[in-house]
Amino acid sequence: MQRYIGGIQSIDRGQWEGAKVLGLSKTYTFARVIFPQALYRVFPSISNEVISLVKDTSLIYILGVTDILKAAKSVSNTMASIMPYLYIGIIYLLIVAILTKILEKIEEKVSI
Repeated sequence: MQRYIGGIQSIDRGQWEGAKVLGLSKTYTFARVIFPQALYRVFPSISNEVISLVKDTSLIYILGVTDILKAAKSVSNTMASIMPYLYIGIIYLLIVAILTKILEKIEEKVSI
C-alpha cells in the first residue's frame, strides 16, 4: 500500500496547481490527471508483486481448480515417483511466463 501512496505523492505539486488554474475539480483532477501518472509510475512494482504472488502461493486453488501441489503429492505417494512434481513445476513455470508476458505488454502500452 505504501508504494501506491508514494506513487501519488511523487506527482509534482504543479500538476494540482495547474488543474486548479484550469478550473478542474479535485475529483476530476485526481481521476484524469494525477491517478494516470501515478499508475504509470507504480505499475512495474505492481506487476512484480503479482508475479511474486503467483510464485509464492498456489493461486490455482483460488481459481477453483483443486490444489495442484496436493494432487501431485497424492500421485507421487501412489506411484512412488518424483515425476508429478516435475510436471507441476513446468505448469507453474508456464503460468508465471505467460503472466510475465501479459504484464510486459500492459507495461509497454502504459509507458507510451
